[in-house]
Amino acid sequence: PAPIDPTPAPIDPTPAPIDPTNAPTNAPIAPTPPPVQTVWNVWKYVKDSHTVEDSNNTCFEQATRLNHDATEGVDGNPDYFTLNTDYWVSGSFRFGCKGQDSSYKCNESCYPFDGTYPDWSDKSYLTFLAKIEGDFTGNCKPVMSLSGGGWPRKSSNLITMEDSYVDAGHLSTNEWRRVLIPLDDLETTEWDLTEVYAITFHRCGNNLLGTESAKATYHISSLAVTNNAIELISYAPSSAPSVYVYDDLLLATHRHVAHHWYPIFHPDREPDGHIWVYAENNAWPTVSGNPDPQTVTLLIPEDQIVIYSGDDGIKYDKIIVKGSLTIQPNNTDVFLTATTIIVESGGEVDIKTEGDSVHTIAIEIDGALDLTKDPQETMVGIVAWEGNLTITGNEVVTKMAGLSVVASVGTNVLKFYGVNLGFTVGGELVLPDTQTGLNVGHWSFNGYVDQTEICKIVSITSSLFGETHITCEHVLIY
Repeated sequence: PAPIDPTPAPIDPTPAPIDPTNAPTNAPIAPTPPPVQTVWNVWKYVKDSHTVEDSNNTCFEQATRLNHDATEGVDGNPDYFTLNTDYWVSGSFRFGCKGQDSSYKCNESCYPFDGTYPDWSDKSYLTFLAKIEGDFTGNCKPVMSLSGGGWPRKSSNLITMEDSYVDAGHLSTNEWRRVLIPLDDLETTEWDLTEVYAITFHRCGNNLLGTESAKATYHISSLAVTNNAIELISYAPSSAPSVYVYDDLLLATHRHVAHHWYPIFHPDREPDGHIWVYAENNAWPTVSGNPDPQTVTLLIPEDQIVIYSGDDGIKYDKIIVKGSLTIQPNNTDVFLTATTIIVESGGEVDIKTEGDSVHTIAIEIDGALDLTKDPQETMVGIVAWEGNLTITGNEVVTKMAGLSVVASVGTNVLKFYGVNLGFTVGGELVLPDTQTGLNVGHWSFNGYVDQTEICKIVSITSSLFGETHITCEHVLIY
């Protein structure tokens, strides 16, 4: 073998040169700010179903009685929890502190898992995915609410999960659909959504009394609050309409304008006995005969500029404006009555009185809701479908005065506190409806009769007791 050289190689005492430090930049780069949080996950995984301290301590209310549970998603589907209800009890999911030790320190914490209750007063939306099971019918809707605000606990507004709150306008039993609820819609005058205690998915009570399978069940996933406005999938809300399509309008029943679905109007779609009339030569059309109320549709086409200054005495079903319509007095008061005035895209409606005019314009909306054609109840009134509507006029003096004596049935004399109230003979007083006990959402549908009365003033006198007595043209009937 080759001999080993016993002399080690000398070590170079000169270290390798070190690269000089780079000169600093003229201005340091500002640190990147942390991202602004816009989504707060409330329930995303099965583990969110129990307190952070104990996996056996559920955050579901009445879990044993109602058999609530949480399920891990498979095949790419998200985790979800199931809230059941029965005839007496709704399904709820708790937030915040669920229990305290002897020192009153929270030792059982649901979301946000730190012993506090979430504050959603500064958030924008509540959102989640949902499916439902059970006998949900016209009398039983899927409804949710929040509770909280300290003690005694307060309740939010009830939200029916349909129409603009839900993908496609309603929940399904076989597919997940997104629910997006503005928190402003849940907030009430008594509660601003601080210290949220629970979210509740409501039972249907008498409507579902019966077999076990008929009870309302909610499957919920990806529960969160967010400041992002999520675009929902929107379909026409009637029973089974076709989507508005340009290649075959005969298949369509509704069209989508500015987040709402509206009926498609055409002469061929009108009921028997209804007619359409058209503005020509820039003139308001004349309708022959005496048509029944709400049977005439008047169309102002794109190339027409029409001024209406009279009172033709017709109660129109629809006035559709694609061109230009000006409603303006011309030496006389103006009256116009319709169920709906529609300002189409590109159309213009200008309702105005001149500054020195003594004449008035009265537009009366007279018609009933049609829940088949108009399930979103937006077609009674003036509707601007991306058209322009302007209303200008002189100041109208509206006076308010308190009755000193109850206005009873059969009287035509009203007594008010005070004198020199500013009323004039020939003017009108409105006595509003004072019925109570009915939900305002049901008025005009279940035999409700409006009891608002108009008193036309025929004389005004002042009493020695500091009152004003007004005599009406007719006696009160309510």
